[in-house]
Amino acid sequence: MCFRFVSCVLFSFGLSVFAGGPVLRVCSDPNNLPFSNQQQQGFENRIADLIAQDLGEKVEYTWWSMRRGFVRNALNDMHAMS
Repeated sequence: MCFRFVSCVLFSFGLSVFAGGPVLRVCSDPNNLPFSNQQQQGFENRIADLIAQDLGEKVEYTWWSMRRGFVRNALNDMHAMS
């Protein structure tokens, strides 16, 4: 069960400073209710909002459909961003 959560939403807790301040980057599936969707109606969207609120950051989503290679592509993209 934990793997599904991790594969649906990957949190990058590194602080990225943009004009708006620190950002919590979240990779999530755009159409995977009840977990997540682009309208941010899923429970994982809510978890990301609560964590960001606790950290005093705003949430920035990267949307990828959960298909073959989802975790690999997300990790490769995060590596490229650092």
